[in-house]
Amino acid sequence: MLLLNRWIDADEAHKIGLVNRVVPRGELLSRADEMAGRIASHHPGALSAAKQSVVLGLDMVLGEGLALEKRMALKLGLPRCGASS
Repeated sequence: MLLLNRWIDADEAHKIGLVNRVVPRGELLSRADEMAGRIASHHPGALSAAKQSVVLGLDMVLGEGLALEKRMALKLGLPRCGASS
């Protein structure tokens, strides 16, 4: 860790929430490819909106972030939460 001037291993990184998953070294590339494939399978507009929401939402309070999320969903033509099909 940069500010503590020490290295941490994968298990400690997982324990403190720095990473959300730890895989054996031999599985790393195949698991990364699987994850990249899942991401790439989504509509490019949805991926772009998600990235924009993260960047723009960093400087927002919760209410503004939720409003941004709603605008992005409407822009993509997604159904409203709780709306019946």
